[in-house]
Parts: sequence; C-alpha cells; structure tokens
Amino acid sequence: MRHRGRTGSSPDHMERPSNGMQLTARPSGRHSRASTPVTSPREVLDKAVDETLRRISEFESQGMDFEHASRHAWLETRIQNWPAAWGNDLHILIYGDFEPLTQPLAIPSLGITVEPGHVDGTVIKTARTVQQGAVRVLEKSVAGLSDAARRINILLGVWTLQNFANGTIKWWSWVTHDAQSAVQPVLSTDVDGPANTILALPGPTRRRFNSALYWIREPHSLLHEFPRADRIRQFAAFWNAFECLVDAVNEVIPKLKLSPAAKKAEVDKFFSDLRHPPTPGDVQRCYREIVDPGFVGRANNALDVCFPEGAESWKHECFRRPDEHNQLYNVRNAINHGELEAEDPAEIARLDARLTKVQILVLQMFSRAATVAATGKPIDASSSNVSA
Repeated sequence: MRHRGRTGSSPDHMERPSNGMQLTARPSGRHSRASTPVTSPREVLDKAVDETLRRISEFESQGMDFEHASRHAWLETRIQNWPAAWGNDLHILIYGDFEPLTQPLAIPSLGITVEPGHVDGTVIKTARTVQQGAVRVLEKSVAGLSDAARRINILLGVWTLQNFANGTIKWWSWVTHDAQSAVQPVLSTDVDGPANTILALPGPTRRRFNSALYWIREPHSLLHEFPRADRIRQFAAFWNAFECLVDAVNEVIPKLKLSPAAKKAEVDKFFSDLRHPPTPGDVQRCYREIVDPGFVGRANNALDVCFPEGAESWKHECFRRPDEHNQLYNVRNAINHGELEAEDPAEIARLDARLTKVQILVLQMFSRAATVAATGKPIDASSSNVSA
C-alpha cells in the first residue's frame, strides 16, 4: 500500500470504490466489440438487485426477519464487489484522537499492517488523525470479515489499554461499514404542551422521563460526523430509555401481586395453554413472568398499560421470540455481558434489525407512558388523544 502524507489526496481504495460494481463489460482486442456483447450498467445493476432480493428471501426462509435478512444480503453484495486492487487484504481507515505513526507498522500475529502519516480527504471528517491499514483475510466471505474484525478489535483495544483508555481509536471500511444515512429534522415550535406535561409530574416519576429523554437523545451524532454512533451504543441507550419508561409506568400503576393460590392457578393455566410438551424455555418463561417476574413482569405490565391492543406483539419482540438470541431483552443482556461480537459485521447486521425494533418501541411508548403518568389511568384502546 502506497503511503500518502498529510497533504495527499484520498486513495480511491479508502473511499467507496468509484467503480462500485463492475457496471460494464469492457471489450478488449480488435474484434472484441463484435464478438463480446456489452452489458449495460442498468442490466448489471438490475441483476445485482435481483440476486440480493433472492438472498433476502433465502434468509427469511431460514428464520431471519426482513430487516436482518436485507442487511445480511447487502453485506454479501459488498463482499461480491470486493475491489480488485485490494487483493486478499481488507483495506481500512484507523482514525481517532492520537498522534499518527511515523514508521510503517506490521503485526504478523494479527495479519495487520498500518501505514504512517495522516491521510486527508477521506470519509472521516472530524478525527484528528486518519491512517491507512490493511488486514489479511483468509477468505472473502462474511466469516472471513468476522475473523478480520476480531483481529482489528484486538489491535485497537491493546492501543487503548496502553494509553489508559484516553482518546478515541476506531476503524472503518467500505465493505464492512458501507455508507450511513441521516435525517436533518425541522425543529418544532410547539413544545409547551409536552414540556408542561413532564414538568407537572411528581418528582420521582419526572426523573424517569428526564432520564428517558436523555437516553433517546444521547447516542446520536452530528450529520457530518462520519462514521456516526455505533449500533451497540445506540441499542443500549434506547433499551435504557425503555427501562426508564417501564419504571415510570409501574410507579403509577404497579403490577398486581398474586397470592400464592392465584400464582399457582396462573402457572397451571400457563402450562395447560401450551400446545406442545413443555420445553426448558417454557419453564424459564413461566418462572420469569409468573413465579418471580422481576423486570420482565414490570415490563409486561407497562406494555399492557400503554398498548391495550399491541402489548402481545411487543411482549413477543422483547421476551418471547422463539429465536431467543433475537429477543430484545436477550440482545441487551448479550451486550452487557460480552456475548455479542462488537466488531463482527454479521452481528452488526443482526443488531441493526433489532435496533430498529427497540427504537420504534420507545418512540411509540413515550407519549403513552407520559399520558399514563399524568392521568393515573391505563391507555384506553378507543382513545384518540395518543398517537402510536
């Protein structure tokens, strides 16, 4: 990889490759124009889209929901369009607030090389330093990218530890991260009503809503701060907001505590309603929803109060999906306990889909929870004063 200094222009392979997909079949030789048909850019693009849609359908048939399937399929599409100039290396940008290396660095154990000096003109606009790196990949596949990402994480993590967690060190590559989009909203002037609703709440409950507002707002980055906030931080923040809303609702309308006899009746009903022999997962769900509900019980109560017609759907997404690793609650636990590979592109594709769900949940729930806290009553299914 050729080094470019501080004043050099951005190398093509550090940006999204200008040729992206190979849109044209370029003839070569004197007679090639007559013997080799030229494929139009539109035909090649349509073929790529059709193949991606076919893969999405395949992933859905394997149990992925549409959001996860589409993100995974587009990751495969970027791998299929691996820039030829990269060879068997994943080219990356390493960026952050640190002094650039002054000599080339090779780490054989990790299969990574880093070029010295700062590179201008890349997609990274706000970092103090941007450097080029190359990571050897064993194969050009999702599994190969996941392996490369783990090694990158080790390198950046070691550097962070050696500097006592001071400064920021991150990485980006077109294949793994692609482009990100953002919305530039228009600020509303109608804020008195919602603000007064929150200000009028009792102190402890108001603190819950203040915290929820912070977590909804906190994970976002500036439009030109690219790449923007990572998905793990966004998911954790929105889940924190959900927990704040759950506690606020339960302070106003607490979950009814069952007597021992009533609890036994609920357990009996739970198992009699099953349409299959009980599984270990069923036993675990019965325990955390009826015997010792804890947070799950409070969350189910808050969902019942806020969503009289949609609670079961949200309970399914949070706690009851048959693919347990995609339950929102289990995603949160995986993040908190180090069970989710933070740099794995395949895992981030899955997390993207789950992030969309928890964002919708929180944004729909906030006004409903505020209405419950202000009135002391559950949301009426026929009420028209709360928008979804």
